[in-house]
Amino acid sequence: MLGHAEEWFYRGLAGINVDLSRLEPQQITIRPDFLAKVPEAQAQVHTVLGTVESSWTLEGSKVVWHLRIPAGSRATVVLPLAAAEISMNGGATPPASPKSEVLLGSGRYEFRFQVR
Repeated sequence: MLGHAEEWFYRGLAGINVDLSRLEPQQITIRPDFLAKVPEAQAQVHTVLGTVESSWTLEGSKVVWHLRIPAGSRATVVLPLAAAEISMNGGATPPASPKSEVLLGSGRYEFRFQVR
């Protein structure tokens, strides 16, 4: 039973989904669930590609979200549709598709935004 709870933390709250049967960049998808009653979440998933990390903190309507995508990998990152003025690493966010998805290469990222 605990396996299901752990999966909810890393896949649900932190949003990390790794599926090596898919082609890159769909092998790593990150889509957290920013819950109003949960002030923060943090998870790491160790894979053959490397360690994927996602952590976020919610303070009122402000969210600070940190990601780490392993070296040599790319990830599909789903940005929240209910967010206003998303910044990435202190600058503008790369253009998103209509589904609010961005493709990011390996590295560390910080997103800041307000949830409407």
